[in-house]
This record gives sequence, structure tokens and C-alpha cells, in this order.
Amino acid sequence: CFTGYLQSSMIRKIGRKMDEDFYSSLLSKDVEYYDTRNVGDLSTKLKHDLRSLKDLSTMDMAGMFAKIFTFIWSFIFMYRVSPKLLGILLLCLIPRFGLMWGVKDFVRDIHKSMNKKRGEAGSVVTEALVNIRTVKAFSTEEKEFQKYQKKLDLIYQDALSLSKKEFLMTIGRNLFKTIQFIV
Repeated sequence: CFTGYLQSSMIRKIGRKMDEDFYSSLLSKDVEYYDTRNVGDLSTKLKHDLRSLKDLSTMDMAGMFAKIFTFIWSFIFMYRVSPKLLGILLLCLIPRFGLMWGVKDFVRDIHKSMNKKRGEAGSVVTEALVNIRTVKAFSTEEKEFQKYQKKLDLIYQDALSLSKKEFLMTIGRNLFKTIQFIV
């Protein structure tokens, strides 16, 4: 479960780096680049396309399907072997699902906070791109980039908090798994 926390933290660092690199690339373009581009389209790419790419890079669909299949097969097998044992297992699962149910509101709140902060970061990008001629004229690319980095820092802090909560939730789930195994 500690490796899961490390993996989650690494994924979030990679995601942040992708955001920074894309925005830095936009700020370094010549003004003529924006004559043929729609600022809304560029902002959307940063907001949605890049997010989709990050989500796709972290998805483990094969693992998810294997877990679902194993879960269903295990229940069928246990019912055929011993309905009493299945009943005991279900009693042990109740605290596990209770833990997950109890944490869901907290996790949802962190996701809401992250989405709000992503919107604020997107506003920084949109404002700079709409005013790219002014940004270039006054050579404030670095200042605009730093404003964006500050917004990303806030998102990253929420993401780390979420990773820590997910880590603790995994420890709790594993504890209940161990108790189930012992019972």
C-alpha cells in the first residue's frame, strides 16, 4: 500500500509537470502563433485534453476487470463450498465498506476543491493568452508562469492530501482483509 501512495504521488507530479510544460510552451510562442489560433481552443486543450491524457496514462483497465471477475467468481465459489463461510465473509466486509463509505465525502470535498483550483489555474492561462500581446510587449511571461505555478501548487497540495487519505484508506482496507483471512 505504501507503493500505491508513492505511485499516486509520482502520477500527480508527472501530471503537474505536463501542465507546466504545456503552459510554458504556450508562453514561449511568438505573437504570430496566436494570430492563427483560437485562445479558447488552447485553453481547452490545457484543461481537458491534457487531463484526459493524464487520466489515460494512469488507468489500469485490465487490472480492474480482473478484480471484478475474481470478486464475482470468489463469491460463487464460496457459496458452493460453504454458505456459512460466505456469511462470515460478508459480515467481515461490512466494516470495510463502512470505511470506504465514511471516507467518500471527504474525498469528494477534496476533489471539489481541486476542481475549483483547476478552474482558477485555467483562468490564469486564459487571461494570459487573451492578452498575449500585452504579456509579450511587457515581457511578463515569467510573471504569468509564476502565477500559474502558484495555482498548481495549491492543486498539488490537495492532490497530496488526497494521496495520503487514499494511503490511510488502503491501510484500513488491508487491515480488514487480514482480519477476514484470520477469521
